[in-house]
Amino acid sequence: MKYVVSGTFIINKIEFPDGSTIEDIIGGGSFYAYTGIRFAEKDSLIVSAIGEDFEEYYGKWFRDNNISKSGLIKRLNRCTYNGLKYHPDGRYDAHSVYNDEVGKLFPEKGHILPLEMVPFITRDTEGMYMGAEMTEEIFLQLIELKKMFPKLKIMWEYYPEKKDTNVKYIGFSRFNEVVDIFSINRPESFNLFGTKSDEESIERLYESGMPTYYRVGKEGAYMLSNGKSYFSESISVVPETEEIDPTGCGNSSTGAVLWAWVEGYDPLFCCIWGNMVAAHTVQQYGPYPDLNKETYENAMKKAKEIYDELKLN
Repeated sequence: MKYVVSGTFIINKIEFPDGSTIEDIIGGGSFYAYTGIRFAEKDSLIVSAIGEDFEEYYGKWFRDNNISKSGLIKRLNRCTYNGLKYHPDGRYDAHSVYNDEVGKLFPEKGHILPLEMVPFITRDTEGMYMGAEMTEEIFLQLIELKKMFPKLKIMWEYYPEKKDTNVKYIGFSRFNEVVDIFSINRPESFNLFGTKSDEESIERLYESGMPTYYRVGKEGAYMLSNGKSYFSESISVVPETEEIDPTGCGNSSTGAVLWAWVEGYDPLFCCIWGNMVAAHTVQQYGPYPDLNKETYENAMKKAKEIYDELKLN
């Protein structure tokens, strides 16, 4: 496979700021990231631990889009099912809808560690996505993985460290030892760096030396590369009334940026392409339902038009 994704499937019950709810929405950050890659590239695979109820929730989407299940590892009693409570500013709190150990927020068996990816990576694999906390265990395994596959480019989507645990974490200053391209959003950067503005966060991200996809919510996103920033406003491909749910937009756009970056597109286009894929993710609850060639070609045509307009200005 040219692209691989390591991560989790998470079913969601979503509570919106107005108190309304919707249940049984398939998702998970890594799953959404996979859809962002698969939007453009069929030669891709998601590797994840799944539960006995996987087919009940995800089966139809996989069948409809002819997605390989060869990376699915059945080692959970049931898929992770979380509640997401959104706040008016776009932040959300997550909690498990189950009360037992099997269904806790992030069951240990649900994680795919870097070296578990080895059977799914070949010399032809060019890009890998991971989204997790940078624990010492993961960091050391990434070092070994990079030794085994030196040409592999790793996109790391930032997840904040969990509090009140005995887990050892690696500081951000060392991420660039194992990460080739990075993704983080505005609130996460403020918490990570103690900053209060995009300008401050961007300066800190420049210092890392990592190309970074910096997401600023409805405003759009920046692509940071070699000490320069490239901005693209959020993109809409349907009327605002048809933009249903932002869940997963940051993840899917991160996967899309990994694809564009590995394929050799410049930073501005990478940023535009991430926003373009997010514009499709927001159109429904859950993942975009039909990842076909026509969808990709129409999106690519529109993205190139936006790119040409921005280059002229």
